[in-house]
Amino acid sequence: MSIITAIAALALAALLIWTIGAPITRIGGALLTIASLLCIVLGDSIATRAPLLIAGVALWLAGHFLTATRPGPGPPAWPRTSSPAPRCATSTRSAA
Repeated sequence: MSIITAIAALALAALLIWTIGAPITRIGGALLTIASLLCIVLGDSIATRAPLLIAGVALWLAGHFLTATRPGPGPPAWPRTSSPAPRCATSTRSAA
């Protein structure tokens, strides 16, 4: 494998992680965490499931990190208003 091929493969992997990595890591981490907790509840040893539980939580948080570092408009403003906030009422009487 040449250097160009290795760099191209790394660039493709980074692009895939950047585009579809966040939802996959969030869902995968949540499923791994839930499966580990379910196995612990059903009687499996905590010592054997703790590494998988920690890996699941780390994957889930990595998905949140990938989402947070992505540039974009951000979350929508709440509450959504189409007009600016009203200003203080001014007096319509003329000065005497």
